[in-house]
Amino acid sequence: MTAQMYLSSAGASVGFANFSGLSARQTGFVIIPSIEAGFKGTPGYFLSGSFISVRNTGILIPEIRTGKYYGSLLGAAAELQIRQPLTKALYIQGSGGLIYLFDKSAPDVNVWSAGLVFGVSAGLDLKQADLSRSAFRITAGVSTAFTLETTFPEYQAITIGFFFPL
Repeated sequence: MTAQMYLSSAGASVGFANFSGLSARQTGFVIIPSIEAGFKGTPGYFLSGSFISVRNTGILIPEIRTGKYYGSLLGAAAELQIRQPLTKALYIQGSGGLIYLFDKSAPDVNVWSAGLVFGVSAGLDLKQADLSRSAFRITAGVSTAFTLETTFPEYQAITIGFFFPL
C-alpha cells in the first residue's frame, strides 16, 4: 500500500518566546513560516516543514547599539501533526518532530544542535465557520523545542498562526 501526499497549506506563526543556549534565558519574538502536506485517504495527519527564527526583543528598542549583542536562534523543523476536529470549524492539533537549531544566543556562540520539538494548538477554519469565502485558518498555540548536544539551545513559544490552502 502506498501513501500519496499532497501539499495542504502554507502560512506563518508569530509570537513571543523564551530562549536560551549558552547564555541566560532571554525573551524574544518568534516567526515560524511553514508548509504542510497531507496524506490522501488519512484525514487529520499532516507533515510540516518549518523555518524558525527567534530574536531577542531588545533589538526592537530604539537605543545606541554600539557594543550591544542581541541573541537569536535559527533553525528548521520537520513535524508530524495530528488534527482532531471538535466542531465543523474548530479543531485541536498536536505535533512532534525533529529540529535543528543554530545557537547565536551569545556573541561567541555559533553552534548547530539537533533535538526535538513539540506543540499543541487550537484552530478555526473560517470557511467552515461561514466567516470567510476562502479556506483561511487561524491557530493559537504553544510549542517547545530542546536540543540534545553542544550548547543545548531551547525555546518555549506562544504563537498565533495564519494559514492558506494550496
